[in-house]
Amino acid sequence: MINKKFQVKSKHGLHLRPATELIKITSQFDGEITINKNGIEVNGKSILGILSLGIEKNNWIIIKIEGEEEESFIKILGDFFGREE
Repeated sequence: MINKKFQVKSKHGLHLRPATELIKITSQFDGEITINKNGIEVNGKSILGILSLGIEKNNWIIIKIEGEEEESFIKILGDFFGREE
């Protein structure tokens, strides 16, 4: 299991379009993914869960990932959250 903290760099945060992109990424992972913002944890493969967090630019989130190929997958998520577009 890996827990990693990320700061969301996208100027619009995780509104519908980038949240949909995130779901496309997380759905490729066979294991469990959770996203935590301010103590509220949601399924990282749930669009409604992600949108309910109201993640904005510069918010910090914690990703918990458990499954095979965790290391390579957490890098992919780091690249996603580090984008400023």
